[in-house]
Amino acid sequence: MKKIKLMLLVVLGLLICSNYLQAERSNYELARNIEVTLREDHGGNYWSTIIFKDSLSNIISTFNIAENNPFLDLGYPTTSTNIYGYPRFDLTNYNINDIIQDRTIYNIQNDDIELENATTLANISSAPVRHKGDLNYVIVTYFFVIYSNNGLQVGKKSTSLILNKKGEITNRMEFPNYTCIHPTITQDGKYFAFTYGRTNFGQILIPKLHIQIYDLENNKIIIEREVEDPYYKAASLIENGILMFNLSASNYSEDKVFDLENGIIYSKIYYNQSKLKARTKQGFIFGVESRNDDNTYIDTYEDKFEKENF
Repeated sequence: MKKIKLMLLVVLGLLICSNYLQAERSNYELARNIEVTLREDHGGNYWSTIIFKDSLSNIISTFNIAENNPFLDLGYPTTSTNIYGYPRFDLTNYNINDIIQDRTIYNIQNDDIELENATTLANISSAPVRHKGDLNYVIVTYFFVIYSNNGLQVGKKSTSLILNKKGEITNRMEFPNYTCIHPTITQDGKYFAFTYGRTNFGQILIPKLHIQIYDLENNKIIIEREVEDPYYKAASLIENGILMFNLSASNYSEDKVFDLENGIIYSKIYYNQSKLKARTKQGFIFGVESRNDDNTYIDTYEDKFEKENF
């Protein structure tokens, strides 16, 4: 009986050890040539390392996400560590205007904010969606989030690093006054699109909702627009070579497709996209009865969308 109990304890120990190791580190495949390591530590899960591979699945290079965080060496005293393994910074002796220089785009202009702390984290984005094969680029965005003494978010800044398929940093995008959200990049590396802010602020001090497209080749903004009510959020995405923004309202959404080469924006409001099969260069393809229906129809940009030159 003792031997049986001992064997059971050994088996149980191996299972626990196996589950621990699996939870501690696992790989998520962004594409055939790019993987990301997910680690469990400090009480939470966080992205640890990006792995770049060649056509034979040999590792070309790796990118340590934590070690490249640009907000770790700003000189602020640290107080503790968050669940992502990053430090919390003590900001009690700082003024909000010392950290966020331009708050004209924020919903509240209040200089009498008593700061408490700030924290930092990282997120990974890839483009395009529904992509098969290799990715040419991956985006790592780092956030710096500032809190007041009553626990409210009162400011944000961010930095996005664009890495090519060799793991080399090709562009560094600095956003000193707001957070870059839903960043994406075209497969040719020419255009970088993202959103920032929102419209339903509540008690949070954040910028008004905007969309932006940046020309990486010529180093300039080509689209910068505020998104007004009734839209409360926006997301940029790329599918089948189409760069677009989806604007969300309470019971409908609006899609804005950008033809950047010809300077045209195609827009259309949809109340239901449950039958949407694909977004293509010609238009949106829907199933007649459902998304899985082989019988389809297409809403072409030229015939079904509003057209605007920019």
